[in-house]
Amino acid sequence: MHNDRSDYHANISLAIIAAVIVVALSIDDANIQTQFADLPRGTQVGLAMELPPELRTQNYSGGSCVHASTINLLIWQGQEDLAKWWRENYSGGEYSDRLLRRMESANLRYAYTTSGDEKFLEWCVRTRRGAGIFWKTKHAINVVGMDDQYVYVLDNNYVDYPEDQGHYERYERSYFLNEWRNRFGGFSFTLVYVPPPPTPFL
Repeated sequence: MHNDRSDYHANISLAIIAAVIVVALSIDDANIQTQFADLPRGTQVGLAMELPPELRTQNYSGGSCVHASTINLLIWQGQEDLAKWWRENYSGGEYSDRLLRRMESANLRYAYTTSGDEKFLEWCVRTRRGAGIFWKTKHAINVVGMDDQYVYVLDNNYVDYPEDQGHYERYERSYFLNEWRNRFGGFSFTLVYVPPPPTPFL
């Protein structure tokens, strides 16, 4: 669970070390309508972040979705020790400016946007890093893929669906971007380490 206590007026696509201006932001608490919640059985999509089910971090301690999403990124990018340290030290609700401060304090290499920058998500997918994003009602998830039509996400509340039944949620791209920017604040982040190479399709 994340707390939408603040956001920023900044047009920053990438930042390893950044100064930010914090402004209060209130977000409607209505439930979002999920589109195409589960992909059809046997569907294959080219995903940037293909974290195996046994390595995924489920939401823990009664609402640590931002931290679970952060840990998923760290594990995916080969930072298992940092992922373990993060889980041992952080749990509970989180909001964007404190998350950035904590990543800064931990000397993590990170990048983020506060302006709903579509190019940022495209970069996260193109470089196979994946992204964390504030999405749904007081929630955070991972963006694991994008194409011309859809955005694919991994929800840390649902990490144990059978692989062949398609547990990734997908949203029509323009719908997703509009909701992200206008309803959920346009915040997204990633870690800047080296992800594994893509899995070949035979």
